[in-house]
Amino acid sequence: MLLWFASFIIYAIVAVTGYAIKNMADKIEVPVLNGKPTLDLAIAHIQTNYPAFWNVVFSDMADGLDGLLIASYFFVAVCLLQAFYSSLEMCCCPYRAKAEKPSTEATADATAPTAPGLLNPAAEGAKPDIEQPAEAAEAAKPEEAKPEEAKPDVEQPAAAAEAVAVAPAAGAAAEAAKPAAESEEVEM
Repeated sequence: MLLWFASFIIYAIVAVTGYAIKNMADKIEVPVLNGKPTLDLAIAHIQTNYPAFWNVVFSDMADGLDGLLIASYFFVAVCLLQAFYSSLEMCCCPYRAKAEKPSTEATADATAPTAPGLLNPAAEGAKPDIEQPAEAAEAAKPEEAKPEEAKPDVEQPAAAAEAVAVAPAAGAAAEAAKPAAESEEVEM
């Protein structure tokens, strides 16, 4: 904010000074010259009587100062527009969430939870969207049948194969049952 204000002041001084010199050149006296001519008469005299000197010393500088004057007009206008926009944004707060008014009518939209997003941040205790499908998959996992006291021969892998055949939709659960059955076989 401070740098914006400092640059605004500098370019405002350049714009006001340039406007005053350009439009009031006939009223500004140059006391160091004989006869105290005005600024526009002194410039016209140097341009007509000493064109080589004007071209070497003042021509490029005058073009650059004209460009600086136009740029300072634009910069001051943009700074004023930015200040106006910022003050309206602070006063009106268009991006702040509006307080909801309690209504007596219950609608389907009012009861449905809203998904977190840019204008509706997630609650503190809510988990990210990435973890929600994993929890849903765990809740949808079918109950696994505990193997009865099995003999330590080949029958346990066959029981795991039956579980895959019974519940083909729960492929992840069947895959999880195979290592569990193998680990129980190793322990026995």
